[in-house]
Amino acid sequence: MQKQVVKCLWLMGSGNPSDSAFVDRFQQEARIAAEMTHQNLVRVTHVDRLGELHYLVMEYVEGEDCARRVERTGPMDEETALTVLLGAARGLGYAHQRGIVHRDVKPANLMISAHGEVKVIDLGLARAIDSTRQLGATIGTLGTPLYMAPEQWQSANVDATADVWALGAVLHFLLTGRSPIPEHATDTAT
Repeated sequence: MQKQVVKCLWLMGSGNPSDSAFVDRFQQEARIAAEMTHQNLVRVTHVDRLGELHYLVMEYVEGEDCARRVERTGPMDEETALTVLLGAARGLGYAHQRGIVHRDVKPANLMISAHGEVKVIDLGLARAIDSTRQLGATIGTLGTPLYMAPEQWQSANVDATADVWALGAVLHFLLTGRSPIPEHATDTAT
């Protein structure tokens, strides 16, 4: 039997108008992820709801994310870093060809399996490129500040180039162990 991971969104009460935006976001994530089948993207195997608990079930990736790997062993050598980057770029390219932008590419969202496969995980901020303006306006700017493209700071309406920019920032981290953006710089940008 294959191991799987459950990712949940728990909604507290129904009186808050933002609840529907979060439900819409989660359901969109689930639909998008369930349609994606690529060796470098984590597979979603089941999407469901139990009362106000919305959840999806994803394949379990035995291994560790790139942030933990660099923390544990130090910066990667060039060949390993480029292998990781190529795997991530292939998975993201597949998503981009289908009109999907991830919006939260970062070392912690790139897994290296026990067999050396690279998997892009956490499509939690993924958006259909055509719907970024409407949904982004509802829920605000999303992403991880240290890896966000400059245009993502200004608008939720981003395209695949934001993921490409983030991949460059991830490569810098993999090779140096540091984000190219100093942590204190993100305090003034928001």
